[in-house]
Amino acid sequence: MKNALAELGNDEKEFMERPIYQKGCALDPAYIGENPEKISQEMKDSHTEIDWDSLRRYGNFVAHGYEIVDLSLLWRQLSRKVPKIREQFEKPIDPDR
Repeated sequence: MKNALAELGNDEKEFMERPIYQKGCALDPAYIGENPEKISQEMKDSHTEIDWDSLRRYGNFVAHGYEIVDLSLLWRQLSRKVPKIREQFEKPIDPDR
């Protein structure tokens, strides 16, 4: 996803014209959506700043309904929201919290 956005230069028009980027970028939210399933409930409960359920639902929607995904909406999610979500996942989590 980061590489695709770097290649596209955050250019929505380019994204719309290149199906290979659309398909590749659509996988990123799907992977993000799988992550909450791998995290213990205790950890989720102690980090309520992350909307775990929305991540899971969004990832499932993209993974299982790609053919009906609005590409403009996907672009907005990928270029605006996914980087913020990634930041949350990249921050160290205090397991004692």
